[in-house]
Amino acid sequence: MGRIIRTVVISAFFLMPALFAGCMFGSADKLYVSPRISEESLALTALINKTKDADNELVSPGSGIYRRPVVLYDIDGDGSSVAFAFFKVKSEGLRINAFRSEKGAWVPAGSLSFEGDSFERVDFADLNADGSAEIAVSRRTGDGHVFLDVFSADASDLTLLLTSPCTDFYLFDALTGENSRDLVISDINAGETAALALYRFDSGDEITALTADFSLGTVSADRFLTGRLTDNALGLFVDCTIISGETVTDIFVYNALGFRNITLDGSGVSIARRAYPMRSFDVDFDRRPEVPSARLFPGRPGFADAYWIFDWYGFDSAGSRSFKLSTYHDFTDGWYFVIPEDLSDGFTVRVDITQGGERTVVFSARKTQTGPLTDFLTVCTFSGPDRHDLASAGGRFILFEQNSRVSAAEISAGGYISRDKAEASFFPGSAY
Repeated sequence: MGRIIRTVVISAFFLMPALFAGCMFGSADKLYVSPRISEESLALTALINKTKDADNELVSPGSGIYRRPVVLYDIDGDGSSVAFAFFKVKSEGLRINAFRSEKGAWVPAGSLSFEGDSFERVDFADLNADGSAEIAVSRRTGDGHVFLDVFSADASDLTLLLTSPCTDFYLFDALTGENSRDLVISDINAGETAALALYRFDSGDEITALTADFSLGTVSADRFLTGRLTDNALGLFVDCTIISGETVTDIFVYNALGFRNITLDGSGVSIARRAYPMRSFDVDFDRRPEVPSARLFPGRPGFADAYWIFDWYGFDSAGSRSFKLSTYHDFTDGWYFVIPEDLSDGFTVRVDITQGGERTVVFSARKTQTGPLTDFLTVCTFSGPDRHDLASAGGRFILFEQNSRVSAAEISAGGYISRDKAEASFFPGSAY
C-alpha cells in the first residue's frame, strides 16, 4: 500500500507544471515542504521518550475530553502550559510525569505513581480559588474498583491532595458559594450503599468532605443537573436507577444545615419515584427544573394501548413539593402536550392510523365527570417534500417543525379547546 501511495505522489508532482501552466505560485520548494513540528514540541517529545523504556508505555485516559497520552494545560493562566504524560508501568502500576517549559526548554516538574491498570478520566479546575487549577484523575484497579486522585502542580513537583473511592466525579459551579468551583464524587456499590460526597478545598489546602446518601438501593446515577429550587436555592438534581428498576430523582442541597438529600422519605427512598424513566427538566420554562411523577392509564375503552401521564412538581430546599402541571409525551414523533386543567377529568389518548397511513394522536375528555367522552384534538406529524401542504390541509394548523418533520393539529367541534390554547400547550421534544 505504501508503494502505491508513493507512486501516486511522485506522478502528481511531475504533472503539476502542466496542470498549472501560466500560474505563478512562487518557489517550488515552498510548495512541497511538509508542515514542520515546532522545535519546542520536538524537545518535549524527546524528553518524554527519555522516561520510556521496556517497562512502561504511554497510555490515554479512556473517557472525557482529555483522551491523549500527553495533555497540555495552562495551570495558572500565565500562557505557558504544563505537560502531563500518562504511563502504564509494569512494575509500579500507573504514573504521571509532569513537564514545564522554562526559557524555551522543557524540564521535569514532578511525578506521581498509583496502583491501577488504567486511567479513566482527567479534568482540571481551580478548587481552592488560589488562581491555579488542580488536576483530577480517576483510575481503575485490577479488581475493577475506581479511585479519584486530586493533585496540584507547582514549579517543580506534584502534590497529592486527595484520594477517594469513586464511581465517577463531577465539577460544578457555585454549589457552596457564588464563586466556588466544587468537586462532587459519587460512590455507588451495586445497590448496596450509595453516597454522594461534596468536597470543599480551602485556600490553605484544607479539605472538608460532606456526604449525603442516595436513595436506598441505587444502582446507577444516570444524569446530574444543577438548577434553582422554588425558593431560589441551588439544588443538584440526580436522576438515578434503583434496584427495583424504577427511576428516582434525588435532590441534594448545600446550606447552613449541611449537605443533604432533601427528597428521602422514611424508607430511605426519594419521594420522586416513578416506574417510567422520565428525567427531570424545566418542563414549563421557568428556569427551574421540575421532577415528574408517572401515572399509567389503560387507554380509551375499546383501544388496547395504555399511555403515561406525567405530573410535574417543583421542590423547595426543605424538600416540600408543589404541583406545577401534567403532560402527555409522544415519544414516537417527539413532542409533548400540557394537559389543560379544565380537561383533566376523563382525559384519554389513543393512536389511530388513517386510511392514508398517517399516524394520528387523538385526545378525548369529558367536560364533567359524568359527561360523554368526546374527541377534542387530533395531532399528526408529516415528513417528505409535501409536509407543509399536508400539515395545512383539511382544517389543520401547524404547531412546529423539527428535524424536517412538521407537527400539526386539528380541533374537533365542541369548544373544548381553542386554537390559541392548543398552540400554547404543545412543545417539541419528548424530554425523555
